[in-house]
Amino acid sequence: MSEFLESLDISKLNEYQMNKRNWLVESHYPADRTNITYWRALEDNRINFLEKAKGKDLCDFSTPEIVEAINYAPTIKMSSKKVLKTVMTKYNQWALDRGYNPTGINSCQGIDNKDLKVNMTAFEMSYVDLDYFYDVLKVIQASDVDKMILVMARYGIKTKDMAYIRWEDVDREAKTASLFYGYN
Repeated sequence: MSEFLESLDISKLNEYQMNKRNWLVESHYPADRTNITYWRALEDNRINFLEKAKGKDLCDFSTPEIVEAINYAPTIKMSSKKVLKTVMTKYNQWALDRGYNPTGINSCQGIDNKDLKVNMTAFEMSYVDLDYFYDVLKVIQASDVDKMILVMARYGIKTKDMAYIRWEDVDREAKTASLFYGYN
């Protein structure tokens, strides 16, 4: 079994989360990364929250409910919405194959990607006002290194590129960093 799936504390999972865990266990995805991606696609997009609110498992959602769940997910990238749709389709097919869905229909089949929309409220909420960001930096208990990593992430510097920044590239007083990547 996947290391990730073994790390889930089943005593803290509700019935809907247990169903998703069972799906991943039975699907035998070879890469732990796949299990993590699929789990997070559902958890990070509040699918479990919707299941609890509606009192039913994802496999019992109608096609309009699936589209609504995808469209109102907090993810703001269309590619992420397509991944969420794919994960939901795979889960619903698994549930259908085991007879968990009495309708005999995978509600995700036939959803056109043109029906998927970016949730503009989530998009707008994903951006933090710059003054607020700097206020947070002032009060958090973190080293200068940790704060600089947050600043670099805030300005879109890729994690893999952060490794090329040297201390002499950082001006602590001006709070700037000159990026000279170590490519020769």
